[in-house]
Amino acid sequence: NVYPSVEAIDEVQVLTSNYGAQYGKNASGTVEVETKSGTNSFHGSVYEFVRNEAFNAHDYFDAPDTPKSPYKKHEFGFTIGGPIWKKHTFFFWSEAWRRENVPQNFNQPVPSLLNRQGDFSDVCSVPDATDCPVDANGDRFPGDKLPSIDPNGAALLPMISSPTIDTDLGPVFLASVGQPMRWREELFRIDHDFNSKLRATFRYIHDSWDITDASVTWGGESFPTIGSHFVGPGVSIVARLTATVSPTLLNEFVASYTTDHIRVTNTNPAVWQRGPDFTMTGFFPNFGGKLPDFCISTNGAYGGGFCEGPTAFPWNNSNPTYTYRDNVSKSLGKHNLSFGGYFAAAQKNEMAYVDVGGDLSFDSTAPNSTGNAFADLLLGNIATFSQDSAQPKYYIRYKLFEPYIQDDYHIRKNLTLNLGLCIGIFGT
Repeated sequence: NVYPSVEAIDEVQVLTSNYGAQYGKNASGTVEVETKSGTNSFHGSVYEFVRNEAFNAHDYFDAPDTPKSPYKKHEFGFTIGGPIWKKHTFFFWSEAWRRENVPQNFNQPVPSLLNRQGDFSDVCSVPDATDCPVDANGDRFPGDKLPSIDPNGAALLPMISSPTIDTDLGPVFLASVGQPMRWREELFRIDHDFNSKLRATFRYIHDSWDITDASVTWGGESFPTIGSHFVGPGVSIVARLTATVSPTLLNEFVASYTTDHIRVTNTNPAVWQRGPDFTMTGFFPNFGGKLPDFCISTNGAYGGGFCEGPTAFPWNNSNPTYTYRDNVSKSLGKHNLSFGGYFAAAQKNEMAYVDVGGDLSFDSTAPNSTGNAFADLLLGNIATFSQDSAQPKYYIRYKLFEPYIQDDYHIRKNLTLNLGLCIGIFGT
């Protein structure tokens, strides 16, 4: 949920195998991160990490004599820590910012400007043409021009980028589109030693993401005609009490709360909003105000096809989680014993990733096809259509309790037997 700045991290431990029973809920590696704390002296830092297109080489697909694609990464911030009450209370503060603009590159064969107007003479004039549109009788259209363009097909055209260059393989949309990202994080930690045997720690982290993706997030779409705006603040709060009961007995209690609130919306609403001129009906009356997604599948033209659409957005998700953990460690001769329990109460409040606007496909091999899927789009020859009836929001709750016990038995100096048991109890 949160990502502490590198300058705020004190220790990283990576557990890949043979870890204790308290990690029993994890089937793979575990990474533990400890953030810095204050000390009896004041310490601080100021930093900046920089990347820029000035340091980069040209992309392989860059057209000659064109500027480099914009590429900017700046991560900067400061830390400060020190005593509030010497030898008793200490603080640590980290403030970090990140500014990025890393482009997404597009290299997608697309219909020509003539094709967008219903003229397929260029497609039909190539040797061994595979995607020359024909009428219901199998005859080429006069002049290889469609008799008309369906208004609904015309409404989908703005989602398809126009060509930027002509190549030996046909028109191509070639572009590098920036994706600005802004991130900020505050981290505050305070430690208090009641005495030499008892320490309390409190840490608060808040970060916020603001990202604009060039194409639809998670959608796998082909063009930057529709982008996504991702906003995702996250919070982590941890309180810990550590008691050294004796030189051989230690107890640690930790309570934490984490959450994030993600919201994703689409940019360029003029391209994907369903207007009154779009008259296509669906299985269900609720279209969410969106035009349908569509995919074009050809026999070879336009690189085999492409997809575009607003997908499931707007969409939101939150994931508040409360955890409590108590660990007891006891050294007893050749035995290092540890036991305790872990309890988590988690929520998942998430909108279903479905498409109420519907999904269209145009396929050059479909029975009703002209032989060119893009011409089918212009004429309204739909191969398949699907639509979700609604976009529900799911409120998932679960609880987990895991008691454990671990014994690391040092049989000899060069032989240790690790014995552990962890039981996971799930509920709602």
